[in-house]
Amino acid sequence: SRKNHYRPNTPWLLSLIDIVSKKFTCTPAMNQWLTTNYKALSKIAIQ
Repeated sequence: SRKNHYRPNTPWLLSLIDIVSKKFTCTPAMNQWLTTNYKALSKIAIQ
């Protein structure tokens, strides 16, 4: 498994990222998008 620049502590988010990175080629742009939107995704998770 590859190391991520961020460490999500939310299991669903971790598995979502895992699915996304398997389904799509995890490009630097994708990594950047996930990093940028991590806080927004976390807020959605809380709701």
